[in-house]
Amino acid sequence: MKLMIEIILLFFNILLSVQAADYQYDVSVKTADEEGANTNADIYVTLYGESGKVDNEKIDTDHHNDFERNIVDNYTISGANIGQIRCVDIRIGDRGYDDYLFKWVKVKSNSGKEITLYNNESVSIATGHHGKPSNLTLCSPVETPTIVVEGGGRKRNYLGIPPVKLTCKSELENDTDVKYGWKRNNKEIAGETSSSYCISEVGTFTCFVIIQTASYRVTSNDSLGVTIARLTTKNIFVPYNNG
Repeated sequence: MKLMIEIILLFFNILLSVQAADYQYDVSVKTADEEGANTNADIYVTLYGESGKVDNEKIDTDHHNDFERNIVDNYTISGANIGQIRCVDIRIGDRGYDDYLFKWVKVKSNSGKEITLYNNESVSIATGHHGKPSNLTLCSPVETPTIVVEGGGRKRNYLGIPPVKLTCKSELENDTDVKYGWKRNNKEIAGETSSSYCISEVGTFTCFVIIQTASYRVTSNDSLGVTIARLTTKNIFVPYNNG
């Protein structure tokens, strides 16, 4: 009986590992249209998703000169289903002396979801010389959150005025990697990382969303500001666009 259970568990583990490795990603890389942008070095890609990563896959086409100037190269890599792609890391191999400049990278998964990330700063990666980085990580922007204003409960400040509760609403609010930040009059409020913030002073308040893991950090733009013009027993606020 014990042997039978072990065989069944082994079968399911094998099945799960096969399914995990059977998820495919179409990766396209556009080499920049600049002199010296091309490379003969090995190029590796790492995909970071909401539930894991596909790590350090070499992208190469046999008997083909990859990564030539102003050319799009297409590849298919396999790995686990890591959910929505958040970031893509492009790394150059460490052999020889070479640079590489790409314009964008595009990834499309089995589910049909697609992400295109642009090297807007035209950062070259290199094989460890001239002080250039050997890799470049690009991340998709996080949607700008919004602020919901409501009463802060029965607790009052020293003037007997109830606080105002601000809640930062984001499409990623159920994500375990999400943290929040708050600003008053464009200055970050130290130690405030919750999705809600109770205030008891006037000012213009904004919030932002942070996705942070051991491998990357992505921060959203600030929300539209909410100005608390004055505090009374019926706390008055007016929405304010801080530009």
